[in-house]
Amino acid sequence: MFMLVVDVPGGALARTATELRDRFGWTVETASDGVGCLGQLRNQRWDAVVAARRVGHIAGATLLTLVKSIQPSAVRLLVDEQDDRLPAPGVETGVAHRVLVREPTAVTLHAVLSALEAAPANVPPELQDAIGRVARLPPTHGILLELRELVADPEVSTDRIATTVGQDPMLAAKVLHLANAGFASQHVVISSLAQAAALLGVETLRQVVIASAAFSAVSALDVPRDVIEQAQRHGVAAARMAASMPGLPPHARTGALLMDIGMPLMALAWPDEHADLRAQSRRRGQPLHEAEQERFGITHATAGALLARRWSLPKVLVRMIAGHHLPPLSEEPDDRALGFRVHHAVQTAQHPDGVDVYDAIVLDGLPAWVL
Repeated sequence: MFMLVVDVPGGALARTATELRDRFGWTVETASDGVGCLGQLRNQRWDAVVAARRVGHIAGATLLTLVKSIQPSAVRLLVDEQDDRLPAPGVETGVAHRVLVREPTAVTLHAVLSALEAAPANVPPELQDAIGRVARLPPTHGILLELRELVADPEVSTDRIATTVGQDPMLAAKVLHLANAGFASQHVVISSLAQAAALLGVETLRQVVIASAAFSAVSALDVPRDVIEQAQRHGVAAARMAASMPGLPPHARTGALLMDIGMPLMALAWPDEHADLRAQSRRRGQPLHEAEQERFGITHATAGALLARRWSLPKVLVRMIAGHHLPPLSEEPDDRALGFRVHHAVQTAQHPDGVDVYDAIVLDGLPAWVL
């Protein structure tokens, strides 16, 4: 792990940097001002950059903006000691991947950066940069925290839930769109957030908020619109399929919505090459994920899972995204195969022979419980 710490000389973060170096064997350097930070960014590629709330006269969020511009692949942490239910500057601007509200210990920093997979193995630098250009889900930070509290309140009203989600009008519109497209029955039209809460339940609505924010975030990337729209269309079809499959857990629909969230990242990392692969896939009927693996050594499924981890989404969703092209081998039902089961069901419904230009499914050898 290569980590840069930006803090005033003798500051708490600077002391933590020394402990990280000694205790975990990481390569840790410090910078005490903007000039020093800029020099370090030009001289070395960093896996993570941690900045104090203020470094001299410069705000930590300002320094992380510089980091995002020069080295977007680096995980960006801001130490901002305030109530984590209030919007922090780094979150509002989409600069920090995580805001720590207390001075972190070496153990805490080690745990946070490991959870965010700050130094992923065998990930091409182009894809690391693409993932880094999408920070956390800034519009939903306070909304998700509030919804988490509402889930625990058995007497909460649907109007209260609607007010919470409606704090961000664009997000609310996306929630209604996805709720109708992937979660509502064909005979019901969800026309309000209160109705969505009543019909779907608070926990399911919270998951729709996560998916809505994810698509909003990738929509801001400089990639062709058809790539994002295709990923969303496939997600909606998969969510509908998951809703119709008996015995699946509630999070299956959310994971289904996000299964192709890595596709825009591949298009951002390799614009021309990935466009050629998509066209080649259509012409030859070759599975796109196989072509991606051959060309780049990584697939959109892995890219999406890496982004989901960077966003700190639930592990069950990360596993669904990562595994939706991986045929399970276990003879007994395995939750890790949830993504593949849903994806396989969508492909079989759309293509009776089980094959389309994005995924060729070889039925021989699949356990009976998958089919």
